[in-house]
Amino acid sequence: MAAGGGIDLVDGGCVLCAVGFYSVKGRRGTKVVESLDNYLTGRELEALAKSVDEILMLVTWAGLGHQRVGEAVIQAGKSLGVANVQLVNIRPRTDGAHYLGSNDRLVKGVTEYAQRHSWLQRTLAWPYSAALGRLYEEPVAEALEKNVGGEWWRQRFGVLGFQPEAGLGLGKLLEKHDAFKDIFYGQVITDHMGRRPQDTTAMLLPHVLYVPDGRTGDMISGRQQVYRKWWMRSLENRHRTKIKMCPLPVDPRLLEELEVSSRKFRLEQLDKDNEQPLRILFSPGGSAPRGPMMLEMARKFSQKIVPFVVMQQSDRLAKLTDEFVSVLGEDHVFGEKDADGTITAFVEVHKAVLPVILVTKPSELSAMSMVEFNKLGGELVFYLKPVGDHEVQNLDFLAEKGLIPSEVDNEDLVAAILNGELEVAQRLIGDHRLWRGLRLPEDPLKAAVLMEKGYEMGLWKQMYEDCLPILNDPEVREDGAYLIWKLLAEELLAWDGND
Repeated sequence: MAAGGGIDLVDGGCVLCAVGFYSVKGRRGTKVVESLDNYLTGRELEALAKSVDEILMLVTWAGLGHQRVGEAVIQAGKSLGVANVQLVNIRPRTDGAHYLGSNDRLVKGVTEYAQRHSWLQRTLAWPYSAALGRLYEEPVAEALEKNVGGEWWRQRFGVLGFQPEAGLGLGKLLEKHDAFKDIFYGQVITDHMGRRPQDTTAMLLPHVLYVPDGRTGDMISGRQQVYRKWWMRSLENRHRTKIKMCPLPVDPRLLEELEVSSRKFRLEQLDKDNEQPLRILFSPGGSAPRGPMMLEMARKFSQKIVPFVVMQQSDRLAKLTDEFVSVLGEDHVFGEKDADGTITAFVEVHKAVLPVILVTKPSELSAMSMVEFNKLGGELVFYLKPVGDHEVQNLDFLAEKGLIPSEVDNEDLVAAILNGELEVAQRLIGDHRLWRGLRLPEDPLKAAVLMEKGYEMGLWKQMYEDCLPILNDPEVREDGAYLIWKLLAEELLAWDGND
């Protein structure tokens, strides 16, 4: 099976990256953003270096989502010249529950019911959060001792958390050691929750909570005021959590600007009369709840559609991985046993293959819909059925911003394509020129047929070619991984008394 490092893609004796006239190491352009100086001034960079001795990115390895976001922020920090930062993996205590919550029908149903009903969340919020805090207190302490030192609470450093469960454990430890004055704690919320926030996020007490959109911040802030009256009265005088808005981070390596020839190559893939096959990339996520559906779709595609898959090579997913290899061939299946390797493989496959369609579930990769088409990660994103209410809300957010069809428009578009109504489908896409993806039907056969027909009807080419750029929306930005460093530096300047 191919690994993320040296990719040599072969199909029927032809090196695919050579068919696309790009080698794995070939350059597609180096420009990522207009100017990195727009994000950190010299004073702010100095604040990051001097206010704290080190900044730790706190994630767990239960699922890929939090690790992918943490890695994106670290990559951006390196580009900006931040040297004192490292990613710290926390030993998960809820790994089994995370897997069951994504894959077991009964557990998933109960979880989603609780997420959709505020009264149940409010009833369970305190005992559930207290239990998670106790569960994660020990593994968080172990990680801090390993990376900072035995008496870590006497040191001056910063922590940026990406998983709420680990954040609850960290909060208990900081309170226990009275360490909030010397240890800066920021928490990143990696999903849109503007309609129905998960109440555990309101139990977090960082110095700063970074939310992906304003409505999510307002909802969490409202819930925090309620819970402070219940069980956080003793913390009332400690500090109040600030809430700052920062769009979901995208890996900066995917923001590399494409050369004109690479844009042209992607457009050629979408032309059914061109000899280039349509290259799509499946990304099933850490626990791969939609992996079996992707596999069934891959079985149905004609030879004009060439799928690739990037997935973590865990023991739980060994059977699914073998099935993908048997259907696609080992040269089309990528990933590593560890999350870092799999995340890197996702980037490297983009460089080697230049896929023009990404098929995924609407988790942290929903941020890919914000990447413009002149970038390495700029592709059409087709979403499978969401897992959990937070993924439903991610889709709601994208639809509200006009980046994907609303549920009604999506139904109309899918029906028009499946029924061969070309003019209806063309008119729908033409009237919504920000669309850069859609929601796929739940049935894998219908989803595969939809992708084939849309391709044959030239609709994906129309969507890609006529799509307008996103302008002047602070909640829809591809540079969230950079922006968070500016927000963090500004906060450290104030926190350290340098303002």
